[in-house]
Amino acid sequence: MAYDPNFLGNNVSAPLPTFGAGLEGHLYRSDDLREGIYADYPTFSVVMNSHRRSAAFVALNIDQSLLGGKGKKSWGYDSRIDHAVQLNNDYYRNNVWDRGHLARRASAAWGKNSAEKNRNSRETYYWTNAALQHAWVNQDEWLGVEDWVRTLDDDSNNKVCSVSGPIYSEIHTSVHPAGRSPAAVPNAFFKVVMFRHRDTPNELSVRAFIVPQDADTMRANKEWQLQDLQLYQVPIMFIEQHTGLIFPEEVVQANPLFFSDTDGASGVGSPTLPETHPVDVDTNIIDPGNPRPDLGTAAETVKIVAAMVNPEGDERANEWVSLINVGASSVAMAGWRLTDHMGRVHDLPDQSIEPGIAIRIQPVADMQLRNRSGSITLSNAAGEQVDRAFWIGEEGRRQGQPIVFMAPDRFLHS
Repeated sequence: MAYDPNFLGNNVSAPLPTFGAGLEGHLYRSDDLREGIYADYPTFSVVMNSHRRSAAFVALNIDQSLLGGKGKKSWGYDSRIDHAVQLNNDYYRNNVWDRGHLARRASAAWGKNSAEKNRNSRETYYWTNAALQHAWVNQDEWLGVEDWVRTLDDDSNNKVCSVSGPIYSEIHTSVHPAGRSPAAVPNAFFKVVMFRHRDTPNELSVRAFIVPQDADTMRANKEWQLQDLQLYQVPIMFIEQHTGLIFPEEVVQANPLFFSDTDGASGVGSPTLPETHPVDVDTNIIDPGNPRPDLGTAAETVKIVAAMVNPEGDERANEWVSLINVGASSVAMAGWRLTDHMGRVHDLPDQSIEPGIAIRIQPVADMQLRNRSGSITLSNAAGEQVDRAFWIGEEGRRQGQPIVFMAPDRFLHS
């Protein structure tokens, strides 16, 4: 068995990417592999990047109706591929790096009976399917997108295809075990999800994501807590630009996000392309026909400075959001609004904020500021997104203590 591009059925294909010239020369090839390049496993296929000693991509078929395998085994080498291009446990031992499954075990572990499900589960434990993934990414952001794929309910027939892999840059962290050559750590991970949407079962539907693995992830932290990262929905061409992969045109066109004006992005409200959209929950994912948040072009100077998400006493009455005008001119707030992670809106009062002045908006009862995690978006009277703040982890659970967002790495600008 292997990845099947015709797995979705109904004459809808989920084709694999090809390779740009820069990546082509780094691919591992052997007569032991299908077509000299594909390492096939029961429900997925791998193409190895011998330069990085990790997968260029892993392509997986998922039958949601047949999931359930629990089989596990120790990680090991795939004998069809030179051991020298597989990162073994030396690179994962006694450090912060998890053996991140690129084809998730729980998603690959499907079959017609328990024996088949358990076998397919065990077949995910090869070094070819592992990547250096920070523990907080593997068990948080990456797990979030994996859960979304595994439980996707927009598909028409319980069948989903995904193509996943690492993203590297010239500036990266390395893991250097004693006596072994150093290995680059991925800067991010991508996932392209293909399925037949229940509303358009005769067409290919595509969603694409990048999960960053940047300095915030790698910052030393004595407490086990979720990181201040987000999952991003991106255009296919953005992934191509960062990986050297080339996806077929039908995959590019089936993705609802755009890369350039020539792709039809005119009028969608995104002044800087490619489009990227942060995703906190499923409702943030852009589908065809959904209204996009207008990122705008206005150089607004009002920012979200702090929020009380877990107040003492009455939650609804005592939650608040603080805004500050960091510019040199007064800003009229008539028509401005705050929006929470679920799209609930609180209209701001008709007042002005003078330069250098902060105001507190209280209560914000039309929204819900969740303690565990959430986000706040500030939009101006034109509907353009001006600022966006988010929190996740312990800070939202500290009762009576506001969360401050003014540090540059704690909020996202439009």
